[in-house]
Amino acid sequence: MAILYSIEQAGFFDSGSNKIYKQLQILPLWSIILFGAFIIPFIEELIFRLYLRLKHNYPVKVFLFISSITGNNKDKITAYISSKWEVYYKVIFYLSAVVFALVHMTNYESSFKLLIFAPILLAPQFIMGLFTGYLRVKYGLLWGFYLHSLHNLIFLAIPLILMSGPVEKLNVTNAEYELRIEEIKFGKLEMKSRMSPLSTDSIFFENFSLRGIIPLLADKGGKLIEYNSEERSNQKINLTFKSYSHDLDPKEVILNELKTLYNFSITKYNVLQEAWMLQISDTTLLAKHKNDSLNASTMTVTLTNEVKLGSFNLDQLTGNLNWNYDKYILTEITLADRFDFRFQKNDFDDLKIIFKNEYGLIFKKHEMEIEHLKVDFKKDKDRTQDKTD
Repeated sequence: MAILYSIEQAGFFDSGSNKIYKQLQILPLWSIILFGAFIIPFIEELIFRLYLRLKHNYPVKVFLFISSITGNNKDKITAYISSKWEVYYKVIFYLSAVVFALVHMTNYESSFKLLIFAPILLAPQFIMGLFTGYLRVKYGLLWGFYLHSLHNLIFLAIPLILMSGPVEKLNVTNAEYELRIEEIKFGKLEMKSRMSPLSTDSIFFENFSLRGIIPLLADKGGKLIEYNSEERSNQKINLTFKSYSHDLDPKEVILNELKTLYNFSITKYNVLQEAWMLQISDTTLLAKHKNDSLNASTMTVTLTNEVKLGSFNLDQLTGNLNWNYDKYILTEITLADRFDFRFQKNDFDDLKIIFKNEYGLIFKKHEMEIEHLKVDFKKDKDRTQDKTD
């Protein structure tokens, strides 16, 4: 591990190219621990170590079964396989560790550097294959699994827990405003985000991705914005902003700071497309869901794809629906009241029925020319060049 760290620090190889590492950045912590430390190690032990004892070598058992039903002498074949097993067992044992290590090459993006550093990058998996293989042969399959699980728990779960807290990336304080941005490296235990109204002098986003913040700051629905990097646009952050000047446009200031920090640009273009106008059809129904609290707006998505929106105005609602559905939804209703909404994320036709019957809201279809945005994140080499310049 020390050698791998030294190689990365010297700039010879980037562990960020590990596909598993990229997935960890968007998965909740509990699922990382469950799969990384328990489920995957157990499956790998079954695949790579179960057959290391001849009596549990199921491919051999299948071969012997086929031989017996085809009329061959099963005892002679068994004796022959047993004798060859003893002769070549060292090759079988070490080859299992080699194959186990080589399979982990698929975790990385293919490159010439990967071929050069593969022996070092895969050394931990090879060594782990030797240790778990020994335990499997000496004491049984479960002991190899225990070691494998403990290894992953130490080198994966514990660092993730320690690193899951936000890391400060920007802290600006001047006569006009304060702005602080923290990056969230790994997912939280629940998919819950909080934000304040954007019309006030004090604004905050908690556990929001750039893909979720940019549309709000640019006053555009999420479906109207195209990103050239899914990975970088999904970066989650915490953001707090306080304005000391009435001449400032808070959304413009925050967006410009984000452009500089994450090195992206925004271009505009128009497209003629279908749009849905949100309108009120029954004010009595809508009033039943009014939220008079001063709490910040909250959004929660459950594992069953149920969306819960707390203290949302209708403008925020259309922004959320644009995010969750492949539609362009807008409203001309200037209503400051806030409401609670709860719906299952499914077919848009079902959504229209729910909103009409539960909330007294309807969607009217129009066709209009809509302004779209394209967000271009600069490549890593361009970002490095900018810092050098």
